Amino acid sequence: MFSELLMWGSITTEDEKGYVLNKFAIQLATYFLCELTREELTNKSNVNTQYETLAAVGHHFSNFANWQEDAAPNRVKEALDCLVYIGFLRVTKVDATSDQRDNYGFRDKSILLIELKLETFGVDEDN
Repeated sequence: MFSELLMWGSITTEDEKGYVLNKFAIQLATYFLCELTREELTNKSNVNTQYETLAAVGHHFSNFANWQEDAAPNRVKEALDCLVYIGFLRVTKVDATSDQRDNYGFRDKSILLIELKLETFGVDEDN
């Protein structure tokens, strides 16, 4: 999976002004992979993670990366868009249930559901 991320990081965009995956997108993908449990990775099926906002994704990533400040929501959105483009994940907004608001403290009526697409992205029978 990491080699496929690095491959996308070396492919230039259609306008040839950058790369399909920038450094931050690769770092964010690495964060999502590191958050997987052994069981989730072994099952090789899609894994869902919930966040309240883009800022929450940036905050959790920044804690993981030990950054002084949180990653900006616009950078997170750009990185997520790139990762959606290559098929690494899918991002949808879903309505938060009362259980999610009570148990996770989500304040918003909708949340981000980030689905890592392990079934289709870089997972083969040998990994």
